[in-house]
Amino acid sequence: MKKFAMMLLNPLFEPEEHMALFLTGNIENYIFTVRNEKEALDKTKDLVKQGFGVLELCGAFDEKLVQEIYAASEGKLCIGHVVYPPEQEEALQEYWESQ
Repeated sequence: MKKFAMMLLNPLFEPEEHMALFLTGNIENYIFTVRNEKEALDKTKDLVKQGFGVLELCGAFDEKLVQEIYAASEGKLCIGHVVYPPEQEEALQEYWESQ
């Protein structure tokens, strides 16, 4: 089986509780949550040990943290991350700051 992971970052998550697994064909699709940079780096190392091949990071990961995660994977994970077009930055910020 191939293993794919999506990682979401938010200090309000409870990683042991907030996770999901979807089995599709020969792929295990996981959604993992982390609360901070340390948890993200630790989880990345764990994913490498478990034989994951692809890790997708949510938009809460900035470029610096994405690079740190790639380094923590020792190049053993294909890592992608969600980015928003520059023209949407203001609308995105307004969305997250609104009630």
